[in-house]
Amino acid sequence: MIRNQGFTLLEILAALTITVVGITAVVKAAGSAVDVVQTSEDRILGSWIASNRLTELRLGRTWPGASTRDLSEKFGGKDWYYKETISTTSDPDLIRIDILVYKDKEHLDFSAKLFGYLSKYSPPSEVPLAWAGELSGQGQEGGSNENGDQVETNEQTGQGGVNENGQQNQQDRND
Repeated sequence: MIRNQGFTLLEILAALTITVVGITAVVKAAGSAVDVVQTSEDRILGSWIASNRLTELRLGRTWPGASTRDLSEKFGGKDWYYKETISTTSDPDLIRIDILVYKDKEHLDFSAKLFGYLSKYSPPSEVPLAWAGELSGQGQEGGSNENGDQVETNEQTGQGGVNENGQQNQQDRND
């Protein structure tokens, strides 16, 4: 009786085929994961670029007219290209801004889109005088006087601080 020792050529080829198919599947899955990460990064960076541009327009001191412009900038170590479209609305004090961000100059590789509105109305830049006392702490221990000088009170007596001429009160000097 002849004993078989080892594997036949057919068994080895079958094992190699199964191994190659398995390794190919793992490499393909890893490649897909890298593509997903890269696409996510591009979308996030593109969204930031569009958001930054919209904020620049909102903070700008000029009222942009209706236009379409192709712009570019370097961000995140890459060159980015974006198309900015400013259009009028039925309200003359309101415009619509569309920003489309691309990874290529030909605008074929889309990354992000953002739109927003810009109003001619802007909130006041200074706090109304009626609020100044509340914000500076008047009515509490310490705060400021009518000249804007900081006033600190003595916690034990509730007296002291700075008078209307900016000088320390007599009680504080003796302590």
